[in-house]
Amino acid sequence: MTIRDIERYKIQISSMVFVLFLLFIYFLFYQRYFALDEFQYMTATTLTARGMIPYRDFFEYHTPLSYMLHAPFFIVNWLSFPMMALLFRMLMFFHFLINLVMMIYYFNFKFDSVVKAILYPIVVFSITLGTLSLVEYRADNLMALYLVSSLFLLEINSRKKSKLLSLLIGLLVSISILFTQKAILYAGGIYSFLLIREMVYIYEKKQRFFFHIKKFFIGLFIPLFIFFIYLVLSDSAQSFWTFVFVDGALHEKLYPPVHFTSYLDNYLSLTKVSIIGYLFLISLYFSKTKNSFWGVVLFISLAGLALTRAQFPHNFVLISIVLGIISVMGINYLIEAKESFNWRLMITFLICLMVLNQTFFLFNKYTNKHQLKLYEKLERMSNGDDRYIDNSGAGVFLRPANFHYLHGAAHRILYRKKFEENFVKEYRDSAARFLIKDSRYVPYVRDYIESLYIPLDGSLMVYGKVMKFSNSNEQKIEVLKDGEYFFFSTTDLLNLDYNFEKIKGLKINGEEINSNVVNLKKGNYDLFHMSSSENIVFSSVDIKFFKQEIGNLPHGIINHY
Repeated sequence: MTIRDIERYKIQISSMVFVLFLLFIYFLFYQRYFALDEFQYMTATTLTARGMIPYRDFFEYHTPLSYMLHAPFFIVNWLSFPMMALLFRMLMFFHFLINLVMMIYYFNFKFDSVVKAILYPIVVFSITLGTLSLVEYRADNLMALYLVSSLFLLEINSRKKSKLLSLLIGLLVSISILFTQKAILYAGGIYSFLLIREMVYIYEKKQRFFFHIKKFFIGLFIPLFIFFIYLVLSDSAQSFWTFVFVDGALHEKLYPPVHFTSYLDNYLSLTKVSIIGYLFLISLYFSKTKNSFWGVVLFISLAGLALTRAQFPHNFVLISIVLGIISVMGINYLIEAKESFNWRLMITFLICLMVLNQTFFLFNKYTNKHQLKLYEKLERMSNGDDRYIDNSGAGVFLRPANFHYLHGAAHRILYRKKFEENFVKEYRDSAARFLIKDSRYVPYVRDYIESLYIPLDGSLMVYGKVMKFSNSNEQKIEVLKDGEYFFFSTTDLLNLDYNFEKIKGLKINGEEINSNVVNLKKGNYDLFHMSSSENIVFSSVDIKFFKQEIGNLPHGIINHY
């Protein structure tokens, strides 16, 4: 067998392993539980698809590229609600693939090995604390992917000295900033340091180190300038500045501190052996290299994480990718340390054990199965003009009842006056038929909800009322919107009797009803029931939808680590 044959077999085996890795990652994107904040981005995207302008027509406090870039996929409702939710994940998978290709190109350029270029990305994404959050439709993840890709091209350009690559690097940095303003902190810190070093090299008349500064800034500022023109033309510049920078900074300041150690126990207990291995590889790299490039990236990434008050798992995506890249450098030092086949086989075997140990953490996590059931049921019950209430801004592809989402404790403080004075009125005016329970309701909103919505299935509630006639034969109901309304007894509800007879002796405004389905106009109604022993349910959906199909797993569950 020739050396060429051996290399060919290595590439074939590596390619098969890489395909299995891609299938596993695709499965993770497809079935991973939708995190709480994901719904915020999903809703903002679908609202943009309907022609609404971020900051002017609805509240958001991130830069809007993720909404604007993906909105065209949702202009026409050509998919069911569950498939639309999964489409967001598939769009994220597409971005993952784009940047995975960039990573393969980088490793092939750096190590001049097709096999390493194919296998090393698996090691990068095997730090599963980051990978589990990477699948989420979230601007932070898109920022991390494109910022890291810009760094790949930046290091490549230290040899190529290409003006075109310098322009592309600037474009990628600009794109990462337009995904989320957090990139200003990360990219700003990294590139400021590298630009200063570049200018020192130029001043000292040494060989230029990384990139053509002018081309870089052209690539950086053109997209930002176009975005600024868009803000001015759409009359949203002032609200953009207020929401994204002024209120955004206050939000971060007011947010209750969450330290990463509060949820890492499970992760560390399952992966401590491999974590020790990665720390060794990272230490090995820094002990061997004289190039401070990835050291700068790591330092800025850690500093950004330390400055974040709420260190939730999604904040670890960037740092996990960076640590994975540095681990790969350490692996390469180990592999190249000896020419012995047995040495390299042993190192490969140990790395495989580390990857498997990390992968074990990904199993037995919550799936999105029940959430997709919620979407499917909501779609069956709803009409095109229906609206819903959800304090997390859950993306259920109906119009939300309020466009100023409540993002946890910080927003309850920051927008307290708006919540006290406007929220209930806006909810009432929206005539929302559906509500998804969320733990973050403020008391005055909760009181309103409990007075007008009844449990339907799991965390899904519906506009209606359970009327008890034990103390009086009379009750009152409020109808917020013209339409069909249903009356049935609680006995029928318990039995889920779909063929029940009309309730006898029930009168609305003095007229006895002839059917359990009644068309009512917006307004207040007096109900009279002859029997004081029977409780009556007033509902805006048919009794058949009260069947439990979703279950009681909370809709707004926090990431389980």
